[in-house]
Amino acid sequence: MVEPPDGGWGWVIVIATFLTSFLSVGSVYSVGVIYAALPDAFGKSKATTAWVASICTFVTALSFLFGVASARRIGHRKSVMLGGLLEVVGFLSSAFVTNLYQLYFTYGVLVGIGAGISYICCIEVVSQYFKRKLSIALGLGLAGAGAGQLA
Repeated sequence: MVEPPDGGWGWVIVIATFLTSFLSVGSVYSVGVIYAALPDAFGKSKATTAWVASICTFVTALSFLFGVASARRIGHRKSVMLGGLLEVVGFLSSAFVTNLYQLYFTYGVLVGIGAGISYICCIEVVSQYFKRKLSIALGLGLAGAGAGQLA
């Protein structure tokens, strides 16, 4: 096994992880911004519309398994691109839904799968570039999720 370089090109990977976390996970966990409008838009209760975020969070965590398997099979780069593509399709199709159940699928499932695949692949690839400085590298890379929520 090759010893991780603990720096160099790995810091570019950390920046890419930060940006992916910022866009991918930050957008998933900032659903509260649109949540206030969902009950009025669909004429449903707050409890029914809260399932949109709940499904998305659950599917994101569940899709970590698919992300790791995908990275092993087709590589990290292609897996992150696949996750990003699924997220984009989910977000764009969510703009055209006409009922809440369609939003459960487009936002909850498609966006959740895309976010989970890209997020876990980024975590895994950072761990391949660092050994001694792994905690600081992961901390900096995954801080993008919080920064994305804040933005």
